Amino acid sequence: MALKLIGMSSTKTQLSGYKALLLFAPDYLNCSFLFNGSIVKTLGLMLKSISLLVLFSMMSGCDSGGSNTVFFDPKLSKLGEIEFSSPAFKTGDLIPTKFTCYGDDSSPPLRWSDVPGNSRSIAIIMDDTYLSNKIIRHWSIYNIPIATLSLKPALLSSQQIENTFMQAENDFEHYGYTGPCPPTGEEHEYVFFIYALSQPLDLSGKSRPTQLTNAMQGYVIASGSFSGRYVGN
Repeated sequence: MALKLIGMSSTKTQLSGYKALLLFAPDYLNCSFLFNGSIVKTLGLMLKSISLLVLFSMMSGCDSGGSNTVFFDPKLSKLGEIEFSSPAFKTGDLIPTKFTCYGDDSSPPLRWSDVPGNSRSIAIIMDDTYLSNKIIRHWSIYNIPIATLSLKPALLSSQQIENTFMQAENDFEHYGYTGPCPPTGEEHEYVFFIYALSQPLDLSGKSRPTQLTNAMQGYVIASGSFSGRYVGN
């Protein structure tokens, strides 16, 4: 089965397309999909378009032998939007040093708008999209109550915080937040995603980044995103 993407001309739509492919591919393609972190690349200061070549490669093996084409237009998707930002920096700006490994390495404060009434939990992810062949997961926090509209800075690095809040392991093999830490002179872009889910997530034992991503598939009803950048000292 072939996949074609349309209407991906703006940064906002590019992010929407990325999120939809990350979490909704099984619904649209009726086949198994595992996120391997190879679909987004940062180039300069802007969030960049998804490579169609990589997408086609990732979707290979989903073809059931037919020749039907599935068209996905993010603008026509049912995914609701959540306004998402940090009071510590504007989207696209430099992330303050205290939220990086060159400072306190503490998590930044976050804030967002109300989620849809049929939401049952909230999840937040932070990814480094600098590398062309994989995404580095810096932070995953989930089962946030839907009445919550913000996170305070400097959250604890543990699997469970704030009663129901849970944190998955990141790609640095510990729970909680690991701040930007690019090599000297390199500028990386870090994308924060928020997802309103139709149910809480039940991840037993160690919850790796891919486990959390896979667990959200099919349950996202609204989302939002913003980015920050940092240059290694």
